[in-house]
Amino acid sequence: YTVDSTMLPLAYYQPDEALAETMQPWYDETYAWASAPLGTFDGGWTALTEQSQGKTNTDLVLTQTALLDFVHKGQIWCSWQSYEDQGIEGATVSIGSAVFGTGSDRTLSFVPQDGDTISTLELSKLYRYSNNLLCAVDMTSQQLYGWMSAVADMLAIDENGNPILGKDVSIYGVDTFYGVDYTFDLTRPQG
Repeated sequence: YTVDSTMLPLAYYQPDEALAETMQPWYDETYAWASAPLGTFDGGWTALTEQSQGKTNTDLVLTQTALLDFVHKGQIWCSWQSYEDQGIEGATVSIGSAVFGTGSDRTLSFVPQDGDTISTLELSKLYRYSNNLLCAVDMTSQQLYGWMSAVADMLAIDENGNPILGKDVSIYGVDTFYGVDYTFDLTRPQG
Protein backbone atom coordinates (compact mmCIF):
# COMPACT_ATOMS: atom_id res chain seq x y z
CA TYR A 1 0.00 0.00 0.00
CA THR A 2 1.52 3.34 -1.06
CA VAL A 3 0.48 6.79 0.07
CA ASP A 4 1.59 9.90 -1.79
CA SER A 5 1.28 13.43 -0.54
CA THR A 6 1.80 16.82 -2.09
CA MET A 7 2.27 20.22 -0.49
CA LEU A 8 -0.17 22.65 -2.07
CA PRO A 9 0.59 26.38 -1.95
CA LEU A 10 -2.55 27.85 -0.41
CA ALA A 11 -1.98 31.17 -2.16
CA TYR A 12 -3.47 29.64 -5.32
CA TYR A 13 -6.73 28.55 -3.70
CA GLN A 14 -9.72 30.65 -2.77
CA PRO A 15 -10.96 30.17 0.78
CA ASP A 16 -14.38 28.70 1.39
CA GLU A 17 -16.43 31.87 1.92
CA ALA A 18 -19.02 30.29 4.20
CA LEU A 19 -16.35 28.72 6.43
CA ALA A 20 -14.33 31.95 6.50
CA GLU A 21 -17.41 33.96 7.50
CA THR A 22 -18.28 31.47 10.23
CA MET A 23 -14.73 31.46 11.64
CA GLN A 24 -14.07 35.22 11.39
CA PRO A 25 -15.45 36.22 14.83
CA TRP A 26 -13.28 33.62 16.59
CA TYR A 27 -10.27 34.66 14.55
CA ASP A 28 -10.83 38.35 15.37
CA GLU A 29 -11.29 37.63 19.09
CA THR A 30 -8.22 35.39 19.25
CA TYR A 31 -6.05 37.81 17.29
CA ALA A 32 -7.11 40.73 19.51
CA TRP A 33 -6.26 38.68 22.63
CA ALA A 34 -2.88 37.55 21.26
CA SER A 35 -1.97 41.06 20.11
CA ALA A 36 -2.94 42.88 23.31
CA PRO A 37 0.13 44.62 24.79
CA LEU A 38 1.50 42.99 27.92
CA GLY A 39 4.33 45.49 28.36
CA THR A 40 7.54 46.58 26.67
CA PHE A 41 11.07 45.25 26.51
CA ASP A 42 13.25 47.61 28.49
CA GLY A 43 16.85 47.76 29.55
CA GLY A 44 19.21 45.35 27.90
CA TRP A 45 17.20 43.61 25.19
CA THR A 46 19.09 45.33 22.38
CA ALA A 47 22.43 44.14 23.77
CA LEU A 48 20.99 40.67 24.41
CA THR A 49 19.61 40.19 20.93
CA GLU A 50 21.88 42.22 18.62
CA GLN A 51 24.03 39.20 17.72
CA SER A 52 20.86 37.31 16.70
CA GLN A 53 19.75 39.84 14.06
CA GLY A 54 19.53 38.19 10.65
CA LYS A 55 20.35 34.76 12.08
CA THR A 56 18.54 31.47 11.54
CA ASN A 57 17.83 28.76 14.11
CA THR A 58 20.65 26.77 12.53
CA ASP A 59 23.02 29.68 13.17
CA LEU A 60 21.98 29.69 16.84
CA VAL A 61 22.73 25.96 17.17
CA LEU A 62 26.16 26.31 15.62
CA THR A 63 27.27 29.43 17.53
CA GLN A 64 26.53 30.34 21.13
CA THR A 65 24.41 33.48 21.45
CA ALA A 66 23.12 35.49 24.38
CA LEU A 67 19.52 34.98 23.18
CA LEU A 68 19.68 31.18 23.41
CA ASP A 69 21.64 31.47 26.68
CA PHE A 70 18.71 33.55 27.98
CA VAL A 71 16.30 30.70 27.20
CA HIS A 72 18.58 28.24 28.98
CA LYS A 73 18.91 30.49 32.03
CA GLY A 74 15.11 30.82 32.07
CA GLN A 75 14.69 27.05 32.02
CA ILE A 76 17.14 26.61 34.90
CA TRP A 77 15.45 29.38 36.89
CA CYS A 78 12.00 27.87 36.27
CA SER A 79 13.16 24.42 37.36
CA TRP A 80 14.32 25.88 40.70
CA GLN A 81 11.03 27.76 41.11
CA SER A 82 8.90 24.75 40.14
CA TYR A 83 10.38 22.32 42.65
CA GLU A 84 11.28 24.68 45.51
CA ASP A 85 8.15 23.92 47.54
CA GLN A 86 8.94 20.18 47.32
CA GLY A 87 12.47 20.62 48.64
CA ILE A 88 13.90 19.44 45.32
CA GLU A 89 16.85 21.28 43.82
CA GLY A 90 16.40 22.54 40.29
CA ALA A 91 18.55 21.92 37.25
CA THR A 92 22.16 22.98 36.88
CA VAL A 93 22.30 22.11 33.18
CA SER A 94 19.75 23.16 30.57
CA ILE A 95 19.17 21.31 27.33
CA GLY A 96 17.10 22.88 24.57
CA SER A 97 16.74 23.49 20.87
CA ALA A 98 16.79 26.73 18.94
CA VAL A 99 13.13 26.93 17.97
CA PHE A 100 12.62 30.65 17.60
CA GLY A 101 9.93 31.84 15.23
CA THR A 102 11.19 32.52 11.71
CA GLY A 103 10.01 34.34 8.63
CA SER A 104 9.88 33.05 5.06
CA ASP A 105 13.62 33.70 4.72
CA ARG A 106 14.22 31.46 7.78
CA THR A 107 15.73 34.33 9.79
CA LEU A 108 14.33 35.04 13.24
CA SER A 109 10.98 36.79 12.85
CA PHE A 110 11.10 38.71 16.12
CA VAL A 111 14.30 39.80 17.77
CA PRO A 112 13.17 42.29 20.42
CA GLN A 113 14.84 45.62 20.95
CA ASP A 114 14.48 47.97 23.89
CA GLY A 115 11.11 49.69 23.67
CA ASP A 116 9.41 46.98 21.58
CA THR A 117 5.92 45.98 22.67
CA ILE A 118 5.42 42.57 24.23
CA SER A 119 2.29 40.63 23.39
CA THR A 120 1.50 36.94 23.47
CA LEU A 121 1.90 36.98 19.68
CA GLU A 122 5.44 38.40 19.95
CA LEU A 123 6.39 35.96 22.69
CA SER A 124 5.34 33.05 20.50
CA LYS A 125 7.62 34.42 17.77
CA LEU A 126 10.47 34.78 20.24
CA TYR A 127 10.39 31.13 21.32
CA ARG A 128 7.61 29.20 19.67
CA TYR A 129 7.13 26.39 22.21
CA SER A 130 6.00 27.06 25.74
CA ASN A 131 7.86 24.91 28.21
CA ASN A 132 4.80 23.43 29.84
CA LEU A 133 6.64 20.11 30.10
CA LEU A 134 9.54 21.61 32.01
CA CYS A 135 11.14 19.01 34.19
CA ALA A 136 14.37 18.34 36.00
CA VAL A 137 15.88 14.92 35.45
CA ASP A 138 18.74 13.35 37.37
CA MET A 139 21.42 12.35 34.86
CA THR A 140 24.82 10.82 35.26
CA SER A 141 27.75 12.44 33.53
CA GLN A 142 27.84 9.45 31.15
CA GLN A 143 24.18 9.97 30.20
CA LEU A 144 24.82 13.66 29.53
CA TYR A 145 27.92 12.76 27.51
CA GLY A 146 25.86 10.26 25.47
CA TRP A 147 23.21 12.90 24.72
CA MET A 148 25.86 15.41 23.73
CA SER A 149 27.60 12.82 21.56
CA ALA A 150 24.32 12.05 19.77
CA VAL A 151 23.91 15.77 19.01
CA ALA A 152 27.52 16.00 17.82
CA ASP A 153 26.76 13.16 15.39
CA MET A 154 24.12 15.41 13.78
CA LEU A 155 26.76 17.98 12.87
CA ALA A 156 29.37 18.04 10.13
CA ILE A 157 32.07 20.33 8.74
CA ASP A 158 31.80 22.15 5.41
CA GLU A 159 34.63 22.54 2.89
CA ASN A 160 35.87 25.64 4.76
CA GLY A 161 36.06 23.87 8.12
CA ASN A 162 32.90 25.51 9.50
CA PRO A 163 30.31 23.52 11.46
CA ILE A 164 27.05 22.77 9.61
CA LEU A 165 24.06 20.51 10.12
CA GLY A 166 24.72 17.04 8.80
CA LYS A 167 23.06 15.71 5.67
CA ASP A 168 19.28 15.29 6.09
CA VAL A 169 19.38 16.63 9.67
CA SER A 170 16.47 18.81 10.79
CA ILE A 171 17.00 21.59 13.32
CA TYR A 172 14.55 19.85 15.67
CA GLY A 173 16.43 17.67 18.11
CA VAL A 174 19.76 19.40 17.56
CA ASP A 175 20.01 20.49 21.17
CA THR A 176 22.31 22.97 22.81
CA PHE A 177 23.59 22.64 26.34
CA TYR A 178 24.04 25.28 29.02
CA GLY A 179 25.73 24.94 32.40
CA VAL A 180 28.47 22.68 31.11
CA ASP A 181 31.56 23.70 29.12
CA TYR A 182 31.97 21.66 25.97
CA THR A 183 33.48 21.60 22.51
CA PHE A 184 32.41 19.26 19.73
CA ASP A 185 35.42 17.94 17.80
CA LEU A 186 33.74 17.33 14.46
CA THR A 187 36.96 16.01 12.92
CA ARG A 188 36.54 12.81 14.93
CA PRO A 189 34.41 9.93 13.61
CA GLN A 190 30.76 9.78 14.66
CA GLY A 191 30.13 8.16 18.02
